[in-house]
Amino acid sequence: MSALPPRLQLATPQLLFRLSNDGASFTHLWNKIDQAEQTLLLIKTTTGEKFGAYCSSSWAERNDRRERSKSKYFGTGESFVWVLEEELELPIIYGWVGNNNEHPDACPQMFMAAGDKSLVVDGNYFCSVLVTVMILYQPTIR
Repeated sequence: MSALPPRLQLATPQLLFRLSNDGASFTHLWNKIDQAEQTLLLIKTTTGEKFGAYCSSSWAERNDRRERSKSKYFGTGESFVWVLEEELELPIIYGWVGNNNEHPDACPQMFMAAGDKSLVVDGNYFCSVLVTVMILYQPTIR
């Protein structure tokens, strides 16, 4: 995916967590992905739609109490969200608004947030991806 940072474009991704294999547990999810420097999320809905996000920072940052007292968000402008265009099977990328802004310092700087039972990726001033414990326990989610 050409939207990934250049240093990662030739890297082979490693599957860290799959709901159908690993179960619907945020504890297990965090144990599997916390040490990854960055993650590429892929979510497939029960109706077959595919979307996700590239998350530029480790999810373990959610545990940094000192930093979280300042802001619940973390991550960098390398992060982006995407949706797979069905007909062409190509991703549509929604990158950081600061990439095309004369004043990037005035744009939101952090994109990821998480709790014990939730995961959020924000984009362009709105919540783009939200995964909660309620979603994970739906038996038809894959």
